[in-house]
Amino acid sequence: MALIAQSRLPTRLLLAAAVLAVLACAAAARLVPLLHGQPGGLYPDEASEGISALRILADPAYRPVFIDENGGREALFAYLVAITFHFFTGPTVVGIRATSTLVGLAGIAAAWPLLRRYGVVAALAGIAWMAGSPWLIATSVLGLRNGLTVPFAGLAAAALLVWSDRPGRRFAFLAGFAAGAGLWTYQPLKLTPLLVAAWLLWLRRVDRPLFDSLWAGRFWFVFGYVVAAAPYLWTMVTDPLNYFGRIAGVSPVSPGMPHTTLLTHSLQTLGMFFVAGDPNPRHDISGLPVLLWPLPLLAALGLWRLVRERRDRVSALVLIGLGVYLLPPLYAVEGGAPHLQRSLALAPYVAALVGVGVVEAVRLGRRAGRGYAAAAAAACAVAIMLTCVYAALAFAFRPLSERYAAFDFHTVALAAAGAQPNTVVIVNPYDAQAVRFLDGPTVPILAPGSQAPPGFGLAALNLNDLPPDVRASATVYARDPNGDPAVWVVPP
Repeated sequence: MALIAQSRLPTRLLLAAAVLAVLACAAAARLVPLLHGQPGGLYPDEASEGISALRILADPAYRPVFIDENGGREALFAYLVAITFHFFTGPTVVGIRATSTLVGLAGIAAAWPLLRRYGVVAALAGIAWMAGSPWLIATSVLGLRNGLTVPFAGLAAAALLVWSDRPGRRFAFLAGFAAGAGLWTYQPLKLTPLLVAAWLLWLRRVDRPLFDSLWAGRFWFVFGYVVAAAPYLWTMVTDPLNYFGRIAGVSPVSPGMPHTTLLTHSLQTLGMFFVAGDPNPRHDISGLPVLLWPLPLLAALGLWRLVRERRDRVSALVLIGLGVYLLPPLYAVEGGAPHLQRSLALAPYVAALVGVGVVEAVRLGRRAGRGYAAAAAAACAVAIMLTCVYAALAFAFRPLSERYAAFDFHTVALAAAGAQPNTVVIVNPYDAQAVRFLDGPTVPILAPGSQAPPGFGLAALNLNDLPPDVRASATVYARDPNGDPAVWVVPP
């Protein structure tokens, strides 16, 4: 027995080293460009997280669960940003985005328990894809709460599978707690109860003894869910307008929504996997699809195997997860299609498709004859590595023209103009968030068209935002990559 234990130790060390190497590469692909100015700028939604974090640090009485400002959002990410500000970076743009990067790395690690169910090869392939996915790299450097969806989706899947390994009160409670904790992140994980219900119904059909064991712990599952989700369940009841406002606002039946057909929207959304990604540069890198070629072939192999093994509880959970978490991007038409931020709960399950696809490719190679398995494994490794390198380079060398409008470089220039002595910033309330974070609470901010106090200069994004009587004396402070005026100033 001692010899067996000793033989396993090097294997475990090698596996741990491989996982750490993947995480290190993922960190380098995100943090090195971030520290060298990628993506740059500051989007107002990111600034709002920084403002909330600063208020958490400054006001002991301010401990929100749900933040109503800026369209309403879950507060967990703001608390994480506050920790980063306090212990590491101070109130900086890099601090906001570094928090998101750490969340992204946690998402890769959290997918491991689900992927490990299909073996070491599948797990390593899955997290390697996540490390170099252009979708997940872009999400990891966008300082928003959306990225929390990935680690919490992975943890919920892992907890459900552990519960199915050991049905009982304790693991039922933990599974419910993990499912309920998703309400602290972002909209898609509100659907986790639907995932659990569909999974249990499927098990009732294909594995009645396991279903009965799990069903016996249903009250403990619900108890765990309520314990984790209680603050948000209370918010649903006491503040439904703000809590559900965003969901209602992106509905295809909401006034002002794009007049796109359901078929077009659905095809664009499904095409994100292998045709084209999100056109919004904040959500993706250069509109690259979720799976760079030839990885869609591996994912198709993985899907084929999972469908064949659908009576297995793990494969059933992955298949149902893919279906359930496709609903948010299919439902919401605001913001264009595909919308990769609304698809983030899919990440651990797509990683499972890639990982299982590699295992299936090796299996088919083994059946083809001697030596083909090694060739298939090598081809899969090269394909994943090359797509990861391509995505990392595409991120690191994104041109300014692609990032300028998406990350509101003009608002950062406005904040720089507003930081000059005796200058009032003229800007709308939404863009004012970036100015407020960058310049602090003491810089005067007025609505467009307002007059400056005597002795003060003005800074504005548009010439027409300035009072008519001072427009003739305005000069261009900053220009966009096309050479057009981005910020106007009027001297004191």
